[in-house]
Amino acid sequence: MIASPTPVAASAWSRAADWALLAALLLAIFLMALSTELCRTTTLASGESSVVRIDGTREGGLALQPPGSDEPSIGSIQWTAAYRDCGWPFPILRQARPIMASWTLDDPPETMTARVVPQEHPLAPALQEELGRRSLPPWYTLALETNGNDFPGSHLLWWNSLFTLGLIWLILYAAIRIPMAFLRASLILKRGLDLQIESRRSGSGRCPGCGYSLTGLDMSERCPECGTLLW
Repeated sequence: MIASPTPVAASAWSRAADWALLAALLLAIFLMALSTELCRTTTLASGESSVVRIDGTREGGLALQPPGSDEPSIGSIQWTAAYRDCGWPFPILRQARPIMASWTLDDPPETMTARVVPQEHPLAPALQEELGRRSLPPWYTLALETNGNDFPGSHLLWWNSLFTLGLIWLILYAAIRIPMAFLRASLILKRGLDLQIESRRSGSGRCPGCGYSLTGLDMSERCPECGTLLW
């Protein structure tokens, strides 16, 4: 009958390495979640156009004047399409922002600064038509079509999240393990030096612990100076 192998107990250093691995992972998750407070806004597209009236051809009767048109202007509009990225070092969360616009109309008189164009406003269909001519990313266009002016939250960028977690974890784990490796090497070196000193002391008839001379104390069980067990 073949005896089953006796399990080898994990050393203190291997247990410390396992705890360092777990601690680095938990700390990486915490720092990644904390980094979602670091956000930056990126402009996708922007424009400035004159507003013209085209009665009977579009709901609201307003349009953004295309280049080369000689229609009389009744106002002007400036707009910006943007999104927010949150996270470090890679974006983790992405949120599409509503179209922000500033406009001035002469008929009827109206002036607005840096606000969302309401869906029921006559400028809304004209602005949507202008956006349709721009090469906006599909995910942003889908957000506009799905949510309109209401953007309740962000969506998670899975691949970026994995890369972020992995990078932070590697940095933290290296920051923990490198000092541990130096500490272990210094302890091994110190132990080797102590063994050499003890060997030299024992060979010269002195206590291996404190170096006390043991001349005439051949039968003594312990060192009379420090109490080190001699044999």
